[in-house]
Amino acid sequence: MENEINPPVETQKETVPSSPFKKTLTRKQVILSLGSVSLIFIGFLGIGFSKLSKDLVVSTNVAVSQPQKAPLGLMLESPSADSVVTEGTVTVRGKTLPGSSVALFTENSENFVESNTEGKFEGEIGLSGGVNTLTVTVFSKEGEEKSLVYNLVYDDQVKGVKTPPGQEKKESKAVIGNVEKTTPNSITIEEKKVNKKTEAIIDSSTQIINQNKKKIKLDLVKKDDIAAVIASESGKVKKMYVLEATASAQIKRKAVSGIITGVSGEMITLTHQIKVDRIYQVYFNQQTIIKSKSALLPSNELAIGLRVAVVGDLDENGRLVAKMIHVIPGKATGVISKYPTFAPLTSTPSASPTEEATPSSTPILSPTPFEEILPSATPSL
Repeated sequence: MENEINPPVETQKETVPSSPFKKTLTRKQVILSLGSVSLIFIGFLGIGFSKLSKDLVVSTNVAVSQPQKAPLGLMLESPSADSVVTEGTVTVRGKTLPGSSVALFTENSENFVESNTEGKFEGEIGLSGGVNTLTVTVFSKEGEEKSLVYNLVYDDQVKGVKTPPGQEKKESKAVIGNVEKTTPNSITIEEKKVNKKTEAIIDSSTQIINQNKKKIKLDLVKKDDIAAVIASESGKVKKMYVLEATASAQIKRKAVSGIITGVSGEMITLTHQIKVDRIYQVYFNQQTIIKSKSALLPSNELAIGLRVAVVGDLDENGRLVAKMIHVIPGKATGVISKYPTFAPLTSTPSASPTEEATPSSTPILSPTPFEEILPSATPSL
């Protein structure tokens, strides 16, 4: 009866439907799964670091293998173009690449200096009375060259004019160019470098001085002569220097540079450092100054393989006779290895000092001035 009164209670278990996405894993399976995930993650990290390291190496190699080469520049700080000076010597200051040789020369004077570690250079050059053409040419270690050509006027007719102590000398300007035409009371000057014409009024008080330092009349000034007109503060022309066209053509200077590839008596053969098809013959004599930086050298020090720069004049036979030979520091071994077509000759003494030795089948070139970089325009009077 008791059993009927109190029937046994069965324990009810909640039935949970099984999911296809759930599966019971053992401890060993869990550990193996975690290990696999870790290995995959570490593998991805390794690939990433490897690629980053490779990129860094490539970038570093590019930076080292392609260094930036500084371009050859030339800037003059003083004197400025078309300036008038009252002293026979002028100091030339400027800047270029460090360790470069710089040639300074006018029609009748020459000098060589070296730029310092900052690229600055300074040297003195002599002037003749009247119009002077100042040429500044720089020769880089790689054999490049660049030139600036300025006109200067040395007013040597000014006597006893000195700058008081503590005061800066005031720089005056001149209009310099070729004479286009003259009238009884005016002159027209053409500045070909800046494509500009200037007309100046001339009266009886204007001094006209030629290259022989003699006063002349306006009717003796011819077309194409070089004239330098100096004006006063009021704009009136007080003085004019004139250089005859024929005379200026006769005193033009020549400058060349290269590596000595032949020595024969009193003649050296130069091959251009970069343009090896350019070959020049240069003559020297007892009056030729041979120097390296500040040291003077005897002529027997001119040897094959030296890099030199030359400033000289053409003689009546059209030969370049050196007034100054500057030995550029350092041998040209790097240039010879870079240009294998460069084959220096063996020095061959000659029986005659005028014997000419041609180093190769390449024709000897007539020396020509370097490329000119024109100064800025000069304002009208």
